[in-house]
Formats: sequence, structure tokens, C-alpha cells
Amino acid sequence: MHSSSVVRSRLLALLTTSSAVVALSAVQPAHGQCVLMPTPGDDTLVCSSGTFVGNFSDTQGNNTLLFPTGGSGTVDGSVSFGDGADRVEMHSGTITAGVTQGDGDDSFIISNGTVVGEVSQNNGADTFVMTGGTIGSLAQGSQLDTAEVHGGRIIGLFFAGDFFTMTGGRIGQVNLEQANNEMRMSGGIIDDFVIAAQHNDLLELSGGSIGGTVNLGTGNNTILVTGGSIGGDVLTGSGTDRFTWDTAGFIGGTVNVGAGNDSATLRNLSEATLSSPLIDGGPGSDELTFDNTSATTASRYQNWETVALNNGSEFTLDGSFVLGDAGTGTGSFAIDATSTLFAGNGANASIQPFTAGQLVTVTNEGRIDLTNGTSGATDSLTIAGNYAGAGGQLAIQTSLGADNSPSDKLVISGGAATGSTGISVTNAGGSGGITTADGILAVQAANGATTAPGSFSLTGPVAAGAFEYFLFRSGVSDGSQNNWYLRSTLVAPQQAPGEPTPVPAPGTPPLPTPAPGAAPVPLYRPEVAVYSALPAMARQAALTTLGTFHERQGEQGLLRGVGSFPGSWGRVFGQHTQQAWSGTVSPDFEGTIAGLQVGQDLYAIERADGHRDRFGFFVGHARTNGDVTGFALGQQGFAAGKLGVDSTSFGGYWTHLGPSDWYVDAVAMGTLYDGNANSHRGVSLNINGTGFTGSLEAGAPIALGAGLTLEPQAQIVWQRLALDQAPDRFSSVAFSEDDVVSGRLGARLAGQFAIGAALWRPYLKANLWHGFSGADTITFADVHPILTDFGGTAVEVGGGVVGKLAATLDVYATAGYTAEVDGDKQRTVTGNLGLRMTW
Repeated sequence: MHSSSVVRSRLLALLTTSSAVVALSAVQPAHGQCVLMPTPGDDTLVCSSGTFVGNFSDTQGNNTLLFPTGGSGTVDGSVSFGDGADRVEMHSGTITAGVTQGDGDDSFIISNGTVVGEVSQNNGADTFVMTGGTIGSLAQGSQLDTAEVHGGRIIGLFFAGDFFTMTGGRIGQVNLEQANNEMRMSGGIIDDFVIAAQHNDLLELSGGSIGGTVNLGTGNNTILVTGGSIGGDVLTGSGTDRFTWDTAGFIGGTVNVGAGNDSATLRNLSEATLSSPLIDGGPGSDELTFDNTSATTASRYQNWETVALNNGSEFTLDGSFVLGDAGTGTGSFAIDATSTLFAGNGANASIQPFTAGQLVTVTNEGRIDLTNGTSGATDSLTIAGNYAGAGGQLAIQTSLGADNSPSDKLVISGGAATGSTGISVTNAGGSGGITTADGILAVQAANGATTAPGSFSLTGPVAAGAFEYFLFRSGVSDGSQNNWYLRSTLVAPQQAPGEPTPVPAPGTPPLPTPAPGAAPVPLYRPEVAVYSALPAMARQAALTTLGTFHERQGEQGLLRGVGSFPGSWGRVFGQHTQQAWSGTVSPDFEGTIAGLQVGQDLYAIERADGHRDRFGFFVGHARTNGDVTGFALGQQGFAAGKLGVDSTSFGGYWTHLGPSDWYVDAVAMGTLYDGNANSHRGVSLNINGTGFTGSLEAGAPIALGAGLTLEPQAQIVWQRLALDQAPDRFSSVAFSEDDVVSGRLGARLAGQFAIGAALWRPYLKANLWHGFSGADTITFADVHPILTDFGGTAVEVGGGVVGKLAATLDVYATAGYTAEVDGDKQRTVTGNLGLRMTW
């Protein structure tokens, strides 16, 4: 009976306890007191108010401890669970010591409240979620645990996490320890370091801040930084590590990816973002890629064996970029088709191997640009090794002038230049000049380096002043065979065997070969010949507009009527001409001049003694179009370009007729010029200017009988031309103001016949034209005068007809052919058709 009573007593006590626990669980929202009574089974414990004094332990079953929202419960001591799947939820309250969850797949969730000590989850696949509250530290154990921190604070160390996400809150330090850990941080604060030990770790940082060093230790680690900040170093140990810095973020210390064959990618970054003092590849064969990134400070990047500029990246060298490390010795540098390596601004930069005597390799598919900065044409880039052009460009500034003019240059030291590279040349204030020796150095082969034929060429025309520059491999001096020079002359082949001879770069137009021992042949640019024909053709257009008395007025017999506005006249005229001039570039023009002219007699006087005077004015317009050849690019007769010039003229005339129809005709005419001179490669000069022409002409008909008359004639013409100075693409162009005098002696043999009421007077004409000698001067870049001689004698033959159709209507026409007999070449066919009305 006694033992039976004991059993009943214990059973009653157990039932009472169990009922109390069940009742407490059922009234969680009512905030039960902090009465914690463990059982051998799965317990659900609530601490909503009051205080549990002492250390609480519940080591059996899968237990849950809840501090509900709005509660105030306190455990004045520690909390320990066993190996089950235990769960702690803190939305309020305090635990004055630590929490040990034991082995098993445990979870700890905290949004409010405080754990003064450490939360230790031990072995098992544990979960930790923090959105608020405070704990002293966190240790998750050795299996694959998950932690999320969105708010709150871990005052000390977070240890041994495996899959860790942080979007907010604050942590003292993070040690992910061993295993393949993954940490993703987009917000919050870590006061000190983030470290890991062995195996393959991942860190993704897009926001928040890490105050100290990040060190992922050995293993094949991956670090991705897209935002946030790291106050200290970023380190990895041995292994194949990958580091990517994309778009944003701050790293205050060194980036060192450690030993192993590692890679780093810097994507969408600017120099302002790349604030880390050192990005180090460490030992091994390491690869550094700039992806749409703008950077400078070559010394920041150390111990990289492969460097690539990709996707629109720009790197500005400010010194030596050293490739390789103590183990590898050297490396390669590649520029893709969209990227640029800047090497100007006085840095005189280089790409060097880590170990002296080894050779780097630079591959250029994009652009190497030495024109940045304000240093002018004094920069150099030295490649201590091999250079391979892959269709890329080299941009340099050159003061285009004579030999040894200042120029940026690419230096190949000790290696070989191969492939193909286009050189873009910007003139740095040079006015052009004659190169008589090696020329202007653009690519230098030093310390036994070689350059393959065809490895460099020009990307476009290079010219200054009056001269064209081409790129040549080799100079004329010993040791220059592998250098590349800009030259404005062609050098005759050397007579001694083995002496260097310049060879044109690919893309150079066919050039003549001077005879051995001949003087250098200057390479005048095509525009020089085009512009040199302009003054003579401008005067020719004015002379054609002026014409002669008979071309404008028909003949003396058509000048009828007296008083105010007695008559009006108009004509169309044209010619096809080929003219050539001697001089520096011997221009040759072939084309047409066509125009129209209208005039009005203002007043006519007829005296009793038979003398008559007539005063009037006219307006004319002519268009000159044609092709120009000349001495250009070392070749005579080079098809240089075209002239297209409009000339608008205004003039006044006085004509005096004697009793026997002898005449004196005086004309004064001003001309406005407007047009373009264009080379066939599209270089254009805008033409503007003025001209003045004065003419005095006389003739006297002599009756021969049978209706024939012979009329000797004489004419003298004075012309002054002033074309405005203007720039073209390569230099300024200034024209001299010249006075030109020409004269004509001629005769006209005329007859007459009638058809009905109309009287027709056909005639033949012959003229001897003489242009007094002189020279037009065009000055390029205010330095280089180009002379074009004018003057000579030509014979004109032709005929015409004058028709008096009515008392008030007359028509006239003439045609002729002119050819030179001495001096400048001229072949001209002319035509003229006029109409006169007497009012």
C-alpha cells in the first residue's frame, strides 16, 4: 500500500506539472510568467514576464523557448538545450548569460530582447535569423548553418557561419571558419574583420560596411564587390581565387589575391572609385581584366601576368607598368578593339617585365594614345619586349617640320614588332618642312629590337604647310633600318650596297623612285597644285567677263540713238580651256568658264562733227569649273583636285566713236569671288576675294573696197587680284596681291551682205595676246612660299557675224581658238552670243 501511494503521489505530481505546462502554452498571448519546467519530451516554454532565476537546462526532446512580442520576461542565467531540434524565439526579454542549443538542427530567431552572452548552436544544420535585439556573440558550429542578419546587433564575434546573409544590423567581427562558406552583404555594419579559413569561400558585398580586413584564407575563393565599403585589406590565400569589383564600392586597403593562379576583374569603375592603394596578384600566374573601366596609377597593379583592357576600358599610364612576379618574370598586356591605353602627359611610360632581360608581350587591337595631357609632342611609350599589332591604332602628336622635329614615339626595346598598326598623327603646331635625312622618328627599335615590314601604316593623310608626310620603315643613317619615320621627301636609293633605304609603309600611294644619287624629291600635298591654279584662273574669269569691245557690243555700227538710256545689250559667253603654268608645282587646269552679262547705255552724245560718246554700265556673272593636275606627292601630272569659283562683276564703260567709226573703249570693272578649291581626297579651301580690271582698247576700220574693211585693234588690260587668306585642314593659305598686265594686237577683216531687210556683216579675226611675266605667290603656314609663273604669248584666231535685223534689234556672235606660241601652255575654244536693243 505504501509503495502504491508513492506511485499515485508522483503520478499526480506529474499530471499537475504537465497540465500546468499545457495550460501555460495555451495562454502564450496572455503573457504567462517565466515558469520554465523541462520534461523528458518536446517542451514549448514561454517567458513573457517575471524572472526565472538560475541557469535553465532542457536537454531532452525538441524544445522551444519563446519570448513573445511585448513581453518582459528574464532568464537570470544561461539557457541550455540538448541534441534535439531546438528553437529559441526572442521578441522581447533578456537572458543574462549565454544560450547553448546543443547538437541538432537548431534555430534562433530574434527581433527584440537581449542575450548578454554567446548564442552557441553547436553541431547540426542550424538557422539564425536576427531582425532586432542584441546578443553578445554567435557561434554556429561545424555543419552547414544558415544565418540572416537584417537588424539588431551582435556585439562580439560571429563564428563558424556557412551561409550568411546580412542586409542590416551590426556585428563586431565575422569568422566564417572552415567549410565552403557563402556570405552576402547588402547592408549593415561589421565593425572589424571578416575572415574564413580553408576551403572555397564566397563573399558578395553590395552594401553596408566592413570596418577591417577581409581574409578568406586558402581555397578557391570568390569575392564580388558591387557596393558598400571595406575599410581594411582584401586578402585570399593559396588557391585559384576570383576577385570582381563591379560598378561601386570602396576598399581602403590592399587587395591581394595570394598565391595560386588567380583572376581579378575591375568592371564599370572609375579612377575615383579605384581608391585602393594596391591591387596585387601575388605569386602564380594571375590575370587582371579591366572591363569598361577608367584607371591610372600603374604602380597600384603588381604581380599580374596577364592584363587585359576590355569593353571600352581606358588606362592612363603614369609610369612603368610591371608585368609578372619573381616566379614568372614577365607577362602580357592586351588592348581590345574598344579600349585605349593612354601614355602621354609627360609620363614617358613603359611596360616592363618583373625580371630584367625577359620580354613582355603587348597586343594592340584598340588604341595606344600618346596625345593625352599637355606635354605636347615629347612623349614616349617603351615596350620592353614584343609588340603585336592586331589592327589597332597608335595615336601620336608630331610637330610636323624638318628632320628630328619633336614627336611622340613608340619604343620597342629588345623584342619584335609584328602584325599591323595604324598610326594617327596630330600636328602639334608644326608648319611643315623638308626632311632631307632620316625624317621624324615615330617608332624606334632599340636594344636589338626588330620591326616587321608592314607592321605600321598611317590611318589618314598627314600634312602640314605645303607638304605631305608619309611613313617609311628605315631612315638613311646606320642603325635606322627597323625604325619608322615620317618624311616629306623621297630619298634616292643608296649607291653603296647595304646602306639603309626608306621603304614606304602599307597604304602609301605609288611613289616614284628617284635616280640613285639624286636630290630628295619633295612631297607637296595635292592641295598645293589646286590652290596654285586659282589666281590665274580667277584673272582668266575676269578677262573672259571683260571680253573685247566687239564681244560685248557687237560693232560700232550697232551703237545707235542718243540721249538717256538709248540702248541695252546682253550676251552669254563660254570657253573650254586648258592652261598650264610653270613654277614650284606646275599646275595645269582643264575646264570651262561660262557666264552671262547684261549692260545698259546710260547716255549717248552725238556731235555735229561726227564724234560720238556713249556711257554705260554692266553686270556679269561667270562660273569657273575644272580639274587641276600638277606636281604632287613626288609626281608630275598628279590628278590633284577641282576648282569651282563664281565671279560676279560690276563695270562701267565709256566708248568714243570717231567720224570714220574708229573707236576708243575704256572699261573699269570690279569682281567678287566666291567658291571652293577641293582636292580629290576632300580637303577644301573656301575662296573669297576681290579683283579689279581696267581696259583701254582702240580700233580703226580701213575700207578695202568691195564691201570689205580691215580693222587693226589694240588693247591693254591691267588686273589686280586680292584673294582672302583662309585655312584648310592642314594649314593657313595666303595669296599675294599681284598686278598683272596683258595686251592684245589684232585685226578684223569684215564684209557684208543683205538678206531681205537684214544686213549681215561676217568677219574673221586674229589676235596676238601677250601676258607680261610675273609670279603668283601662295604662302602656306606663313612659312613656305609656292611660286607660280605667269606670262607668255598666244595667238587667237576666229570669226563672227553681226546682224542688223531691224532698226532696233541687232544680234552678234563670235567664236575663236587660242594657242600659246611662247611661255605658258594655253588651248582655249571660245564662244559668244549677244543681243542689242535700241530704244
